[in-house]
Amino acid sequence: MFVRVGLVFLVGSFLLFFIGMSMVIDGVAVYLDYGVSLMSGFDFWLGFIFDWVSVFFYSVVMMISGLIMIYCVEYMEGDSSSERFSYMMVGFVLSMGLVVFSSNLVMLLFGWDGLGLVSFCLVVYYQNGRSLNAGMLTILSNRVGDVGLIGCLGLVMGCGGGGYVEGCGGGMEWGDLMVLMILLAGLTKSAQIPFSAWLPAAMAAPTPVSSLVHSSTLVAAGVYLMIRFSLNLGMWGGYLFFLGTLTMFMAGVGANYETDFSSVIALSTLSQLGLMMMIVSLGGWMLAYFHMVIHALFKAMMFMCAGAVIHGMGGNQDVRFVGGLIGYSPFVGMGFSCSMLALMGFPFFAGFYSKDLILESEVFSGLNMFMGVMIILSFALTVSYSMSLGYCSMWGSGWVGLGLCSWGEGKIINCSIIFLVFMSIVGGAVVSWMLLPFGEVFILGFWEKLLGVVIVCLGIWVFLVWGKSNGWSGVGFSSLEGMFVSDFLGKMWFMGVLSGNPIISILGWSAVFKSGDEIWGEIVGGGGLSNMVLGGVSVVDGFQGVSLSDYFVVVAMTMIIVLCLFF
Repeated sequence: MFVRVGLVFLVGSFLLFFIGMSMVIDGVAVYLDYGVSLMSGFDFWLGFIFDWVSVFFYSVVMMISGLIMIYCVEYMEGDSSSERFSYMMVGFVLSMGLVVFSSNLVMLLFGWDGLGLVSFCLVVYYQNGRSLNAGMLTILSNRVGDVGLIGCLGLVMGCGGGGYVEGCGGGMEWGDLMVLMILLAGLTKSAQIPFSAWLPAAMAAPTPVSSLVHSSTLVAAGVYLMIRFSLNLGMWGGYLFFLGTLTMFMAGVGANYETDFSSVIALSTLSQLGLMMMIVSLGGWMLAYFHMVIHALFKAMMFMCAGAVIHGMGGNQDVRFVGGLIGYSPFVGMGFSCSMLALMGFPFFAGFYSKDLILESEVFSGLNMFMGVMIILSFALTVSYSMSLGYCSMWGSGWVGLGLCSWGEGKIINCSIIFLVFMSIVGGAVVSWMLLPFGEVFILGFWEKLLGVVIVCLGIWVFLVWGKSNGWSGVGFSSLEGMFVSDFLGKMWFMGVLSGNPIISILGWSAVFKSGDEIWGEIVGGGGLSNMVLGGVSVVDGFQGVSLSDYFVVVAMTMIIVLCLFF
């Protein structure tokens, strides 16, 4: 099942890739619209758009999905529900297709809700308490954005737009409010502040799900939506820039505090999402799109290698127990090293091409000093936690090799990893040659050109100083654990606490909800309705138990009373 679906995805990916390249060369786009008229007079359109942006991005989604499905052949071996898992993965990819190819809010809402529902089913796949809590946090956080999307659809329909989003940011009535609702949907789906808590919690899903969610589907849907609406942001662009920069900085600091293997990778995803949102707000939607595609390639490989490492450690995810990966599993070690180098923007890996262009464009964007320093520190923190994680996994004194000797060097897993290693090395250059315009030239001074080198040196310095003070036993600043500032910075500024039940208890609403569920919910809701129906049934049963002669007596008495009253 996994092999067949994976091969179908890969073939479809190559077909879409060549179609997208022909659209780039010829400048062709295809629109498909299907009008729906209801008897009430309510009309709307089901629209699809096939341009190079959507076709090329979905080809990357299908390629990564195909490699992940092939990866699942060994990863899900022995799982009794593997067929159900494969169907959910297919539904997840198809829902992403509706989001990517939708040209109006009606089709977008179908795919958006599909992503939310299927992601909940995948997060709770293991059916335990931790998975259920993570799934509820994921779906409830995303439903906040869904409300914004539904509200925007209602406003567009009220303006007679038929569900189309073109021009909703200017000229149309309530345009700014529409863009705010779209912005809310994008922020929740891409886990920006203050909706960041659900992304690390979604790591409770199986590793193939995390590899797909964190690379090119669920979180990328929010960035893709903002890219489509980048020309309509208007007054909200500044707010998006501020939230994206804060998210990037928060995730970078938090990743340096983390000692959980998967949480560090999840926070690295959050950091890159903040970077994409930041550059979209500055008007560089093409650079954000470029980085989104490149990030999908090396982040999927990073999660595949992380799954092999966690299996080799017997389920233990503590970074301090990882080590010897390059000696026991060369292919997994090579893939993990390449993904880390691409993440930090090492020349000339895939991430270097997009990050270098983003830095150069940021220099010419006229930012104030405070935000510029925060962006530079965020880049340096990315280098720091990437080097820390790479050092611990490659040369640490852990025991990861015990399990990887028998599992991590599977031929099927290696096929997926080797292909993504190739893409992480040459993908950045190839995609930049095909997509980015050649006419734009940045003329940088000496110090501006040294900015990338300064960031790398700053990140290496942070890694060396804090790694030495921590005895090379963990990532970053974990030696400061126990201090309030450390807890605040290392726990995502308490986003997880503020997103869960404790905030309801603090406000005193938990008792109100409990009383409403136990009392009014029973009286007015299902319990009260059931009692009323049962009472009516008992009355009818009583009438049915009366003899026929008694019925005649009642009818006769009724007729006599009526005659006496009216005649």
